[in-house]
Amino acid sequence: MSAPKPQDLLDSIADAAGREVSKLILGMRDEINEAINACVENAQDEADRTTDAKRAVLTLPVSIKWDLDTRAVQVSLAVAVRHKATADIVLDDPSQPNLPLTVVDEDDAAETACDKAALASILRDRDGDAMAAVTDRAIRRLAEAVRDADATVTTATSTEGDR
Repeated sequence: MSAPKPQDLLDSIADAAGREVSKLILGMRDEINEAINACVENAQDEADRTTDAKRAVLTLPVSIKWDLDTRAVQVSLAVAVRHKATADIVLDDPSQPNLPLTVVDEDDAAETACDKAALASILRDRDGDAMAAVTDRAIRRLAEAVRDADATVTTATSTEGDR
């Protein structure tokens, strides 16, 4: 007797597993109905708490384990109501130190000693025009933060004409 072909074995497993999954679903009808009700209630509760509409989705994972040595196949069906919370975050880059930069209202900026001195000498762009006050202050705060961190800034310039 020759060994069965792999495709014949897969066809047999697919047929048998399909029949067993149907039996498992029918056998777990009460548990599945309870999970459906809980899922719908959870979606409704979420919709009541937030403006985001949440769809009621129930997952029925099926697992097929095939022991190749004994040719035994186990088919499983799971039913559970899962509660899941999700949050999206962006982690800081540990190689980049946080610089103590703050946004300052123009009226408040004029009142600080640092900004009074900064306003006395206006930064100018390459055309010699005065930079906008908010840009001037941002550059000065950045320079101050770099000095306070005892860091250096390396810049590169292009001589290939204007932007």
